[in-house]
Amino acid sequence: MPAARAAVADVISSGRGDGPPWNAADLLATLGVDLPAIQRQMRADYGPHAIDELYRSPVGRRLPWGPLCGPQMAPGLKKALFGNEGRDSFPTSAHALLSLTDADSAGLAAVLASLGSSPELVGLAVKERLRQAG
Repeated sequence: MPAARAAVADVISSGRGDGPPWNAADLLATLGVDLPAIQRQMRADYGPHAIDELYRSPVGRRLPWGPLCGPQMAPGLKKALFGNEGRDSFPTSAHALLSLTDADSAGLAAVLASLGSSPELVGLAVKERLRQAG
């Protein structure tokens, strides 16, 4: 999981994602805000997973995404994952992966390539798992 998170951060901050380059630390630094220092202090005061736990909590799920939790999902990936219905609940893991691999996302392709895979390979593996389970 850490390798995947690092790959996502690298693709987004380098501009190879599906949207503009995103680097909250640099953006906030222009305003004199030291985001890494704030994040370190939060982890020191509240634990190493405090930020993630906040956004997974019932209160946090209603909060808008901000610089503490990372970039928002690209609109194309969000549409692939949730469809046109705008539903708030996630599909099953396997179906979510299949939807995302079919999204024709340059960002997803770059992340998977940095991890030694591709959307096609992930899609084939998921379909095989579903076939075996079914």
